[in-house]
Amino acid sequence: MSLLADCMRMTRVFYPVIGVACLQLHHHVVPFLPLDSRLSQVYGPKLQSSIKVKEGRDRIWSSCVHVLEGHASGCRTIVFSPDGRRLVSGSNDRTVRLWSVQTGSLLQVMTGHSGVVRSVACSPDGMRIASGSADTSVRIWKATTGLQVGADTYTGHSESVLCVIFSPDGLCIASGDIKGMVHLWSMDVTRRSVKMLRSPGPVISLAFISSNRLLVASKGGSITIWELQSASCIEQHHLLEDPIAFAITPDRKLAASLSKVTDTITIWNGHTWKKQKQMPSYARDDELYPSGGWLSFSPNSRYLAVGSPSSIIVRVWDTRTGKQIHDAKGHAREVEAVQFSPDGSLLASASLDFTVRLWDFSSVAELQRQGHPTTSISLSPLGTFLATGFADNTVEVWIVRLDISSYSDVARRQVSRAM
Repeated sequence: MSLLADCMRMTRVFYPVIGVACLQLHHHVVPFLPLDSRLSQVYGPKLQSSIKVKEGRDRIWSSCVHVLEGHASGCRTIVFSPDGRRLVSGSNDRTVRLWSVQTGSLLQVMTGHSGVVRSVACSPDGMRIASGSADTSVRIWKATTGLQVGADTYTGHSESVLCVIFSPDGLCIASGDIKGMVHLWSMDVTRRSVKMLRSPGPVISLAFISSNRLLVASKGGSITIWELQSASCIEQHHLLEDPIAFAITPDRKLAASLSKVTDTITIWNGHTWKKQKQMPSYARDDELYPSGGWLSFSPNSRYLAVGSPSSIIVRVWDTRTGKQIHDAKGHAREVEAVQFSPDGSLLASASLDFTVRLWDFSSVAELQRQGHPTTSISLSPLGTFLATGFADNTVEVWIVRLDISSYSDVARRQVSRAM
């Protein structure tokens, strides 16, 4: 299994070389593999190459898979495509960029905004990209070409747009601004309908918790849930910590908020809104601009990534224990946004150092498994799923993919915490 993992990692890191000289891996790639990697140990002794690396060779794989460079100013926001193969970034340079996750190459550059791009979102089918900007507009782009969809620029906001999100069916977009206004508008330009909702403060996060319900989190601690058909508020909660960032899991079991007042990250029960855990946030800058991008839950809800706006370090916390289990170091300036990939194997971070970094999180999660032996294992009748049970009362389901062109052959997802 370690050999297979090394092959996957080699493909990610050395893809440009492999793409040019795939039949000469022994000569052009193996000499640069980490010394302690399984690939190097197996094939290194058999190497017949004129290339000799005398010093500076890593012993193990770096946790950073790719550094995405190209923005001319600080990166503010990121989002993975639903299939996890692409990443969208928005920047102070007023552009939106689309990247290949596998190769780290730039696929598209989208220009048109006249202000900082503060939020980006992908449609459920991955074919459209929405971007919200300080120029008060929301623009829709074709992911395949990078071109704006017709003349589709939504200009209903009067203030800087902080959040954008597609509805589950992809037919509508919700956008929130710094004055607390949330606009819900249809993608159909010819028959566009708009509903407006008011929040008590700047909108820091939006989340569809069903096809007809929208959660709105605002700076100041207000959490409101709206029934969209009637545009009525059906739930309202108040968090007493003046959060500047907020995130919620898709199943609504957990939520997280980041407060600069108390310098804490709080994990909440997403149904009762009672505190579950608290951790330090390291967010002490009094001039912080509200953003929902500083927090991201892993797909299985077990981990929370935090891009501290006052730090260059990305920290990852275990939501069950409240303990920090990893930090990712490499950015030269503050981290403005973080997000897990849809399968949880990668963690992306956007920074004011003009770069986006992709981190290998699968190895971090694997380290957390040490000390918890496997107690049971079962393969589905069709051979498409592999379930494993562990001594820490968790079950994980592995999706077995036979398509060799897949980005990864096996994706791991935790589906139960207490069996």
